[in-house]
Amino acid sequence: MLSYSGGKDSTAMLLMAIEKDIDFVACYQDTGFEHSSHYLYLNYIEKATGIKIKRVKNSQYDGLIDLITKKQMMPNGMARFCTSNLKLQPTKEFLLQNRDITESWIGVRTAESTARAKRYEGMDYNSVYPLSDLPEFSKRDFSHINIRTPIVQWTDSDVWDIHKKHNINRNPLYETGAKRVGCYPCVLSSEISWYNVWQTEEGKRNIKQLAVVEAQINKDKPSKSGLPHSFFYGDKTVAKLIEQ
Repeated sequence: MLSYSGGKDSTAMLLMAIEKDIDFVACYQDTGFEHSSHYLYLNYIEKATGIKIKRVKNSQYDGLIDLITKKQMMPNGMARFCTSNLKLQPTKEFLLQNRDITESWIGVRTAESTARAKRYEGMDYNSVYPLSDLPEFSKRDFSHINIRTPIVQWTDSDVWDIHKKHNINRNPLYETGAKRVGCYPCVLSSEISWYNVWQTEEGKRNIKQLAVVEAQINKDKPSKSGLPHSFFYGDKTVAKLIEQ
């Protein structure tokens, strides 16, 4: 299985797999809260490469807004449950349904951050480790699967070079200044990222939707601390961010 996000790194990894004639299934974890152009890009990649992308979602939640509404809480730096529910859980469900899969490719790179440079130091294309090393994946169900990080030592130039080599367009969100692609906005991103998303009509619509959900939760479930339930620290809310 190749974990495909539609971003530059997973696209580079997909192109590498094609070059190496690897037999794989590309699996996309849909959060239901991504920019419309991102979904169109997935269609483009399918047509350009001939690879069918398997789209999976958590069977319990109809995307990010439904997750937040049902849990009556917001993901933030202290509670990153959006990733575990919308990314990891559908991956687990997919792997349990396809037990013939014995390897999972992920497009992490040491050049992405200091934390990843430290975590993946010394790894290369041939490095593998058990998926069950991750706390979310039990040895009982996933001990037969290894993780491979095939582009772990690639630079940004390497990533864009393989796009150019195969005549593959960049995800259009990068042209708007986005550093990463995914939820629009990612509720765990910086205020600057929220501001950049706010500059587009689709971004404004999504952020206003988050403000409504946040306000409803604070109305239905007042915080005992006196601080609002929020995606941010302190007394900041989405509504206050909009007012700035």
